[in-house]
Amino acid sequence: MNLSTFLYLVFFFLVTLIYYLLPKRIRWIWLLTASCLFCIYASPTFALVLMLVTVIAYGSGLLIERAGSRKRKLLWLLMGMFLTVIPLFIAKYMNFSINVIEDVVRIFGGSLDWPVVEILLPLGISFYTFQALSYLMDIHNDVLKPERNFARFALYQAFFPKLIAGPIERGGVLLPQLMDPKPFDYQRMLDGLVRIGWGFFKKLVVADRLGVIANTVFAAPADFHSPLILLAVFAYSLQIYFDFSAYCDIAIGSAKILGIDLMENFNSPYFSRSITDFWRRWHISLTSWLRDYIFTPLIFLLRHKRSRFYQFAVIIIVFFVSGLWHGANYTFIIWGLLHGLYQVIEAALVKTRIRFCKRFNIDRDIFGHRFFQIVGTFLLVTLTWIFFRAQNIHDAGTILKSIFTLEGITEQSGWNLSLLDLPQPDMLIVLLGLIVVIVVQVAGHKRDLIRELNNQPLTFRWLVYLSLIFAVIIFGYFGIYSAESFIYAGF
Repeated sequence: MNLSTFLYLVFFFLVTLIYYLLPKRIRWIWLLTASCLFCIYASPTFALVLMLVTVIAYGSGLLIERAGSRKRKLLWLLMGMFLTVIPLFIAKYMNFSINVIEDVVRIFGGSLDWPVVEILLPLGISFYTFQALSYLMDIHNDVLKPERNFARFALYQAFFPKLIAGPIERGGVLLPQLMDPKPFDYQRMLDGLVRIGWGFFKKLVVADRLGVIANTVFAAPADFHSPLILLAVFAYSLQIYFDFSAYCDIAIGSAKILGIDLMENFNSPYFSRSITDFWRRWHISLTSWLRDYIFTPLIFLLRHKRSRFYQFAVIIIVFFVSGLWHGANYTFIIWGLLHGLYQVIEAALVKTRIRFCKRFNIDRDIFGHRFFQIVGTFLLVTLTWIFFRAQNIHDAGTILKSIFTLEGITEQSGWNLSLLDLPQPDMLIVLLGLIVVIVVQVAGHKRDLIRELNNQPLTFRWLVYLSLIFAVIIFGYFGIYSAESFIYAGF
């Protein structure tokens, strides 16, 4: 069930109504029932895979706790992690692994042609698999006690607002809230509704229109000249942020109404002043997961190595995993490695940059310098999105070649916006929508706008609420393309 549809709003309204009519002690059972219905509606196969991962993680968690020695605890952890990852590997990486083996054999002059098995990728499998893995590692590290009630653990895995595309929650944070959520609060309900409405606006008014531009060009980049290709690249860079953050807005707003606080997943990432800063602000739940469960343990293992080479190698490994997590394709691996390389270069040149600024008396805190850093970071991030979105390396190369050679920039057809399959009225709407979103983003960069809105007079608040509702209804993109599923649902 797509969270940006009115069907979801009806579903969520009924779930919330029944939820608050029930006694508090059994509300979690209704949430589990609703989450199961949500999964089954999405796909019975999806529900079965989720159940399999849940059973494996639940049993492994109990076995880790009952192990008598650290050696046995580690053994059960590794076994549990291995079994938990098997469904993800089969669904997402098995065919890719076959292709990699075939490519390696071909490089050495051999020939191998194994059959490809068509497997439907379950929605959100990377999210709930990583959530299960963090649960097992936290038990092994004595950070968390295992949940003994299977139904409660199943709710932790399947809680429907965050199921398809996160955030990736930790057991120590989410499990207690599911069992003892905050009571109904009118102000929390209003905050949640505004957050949901804002998510709908970003998704339906802005992101889906940008998606038409990006999809048209990335489907056949050789058919377009550099101006339209460049426009599509920037369109996708904005689309993926608005699309993913819109999902998180809807998920966080929905949970808030139910008395549960999910973690924030974004913090104005396109205002970042470096790639390292970008990853502190982008997909925060994944970044923190990679930091806590891959980066920190590897750095600890290499703590006696004084060379910075090992730290840089760990950064590359972490972002290789990040790229592979996002998709089973060489393009995703290149995307991840580029971000790792960016951060290695940043870390290696820290002292050089400081000396340069001192040498030329550059104030690093003035607006001009900060603006230069923000624009530079945005351009570097946008460059990597080409690999993230391109269907293959050849298409990514075609796009990069067209951009850097300014191919067709003097030809009239190179600027023909009608080739993008987005009518002029929709072009105007997406432009105005972008202005609104950017203004709100800038205004809310260091302030809680929802809280400030709640302090305004009642008339003004309802004017904002109604404006948001009617903007989505009137300007939501329900045209020749149905509202696209969230980009990150496929991960």
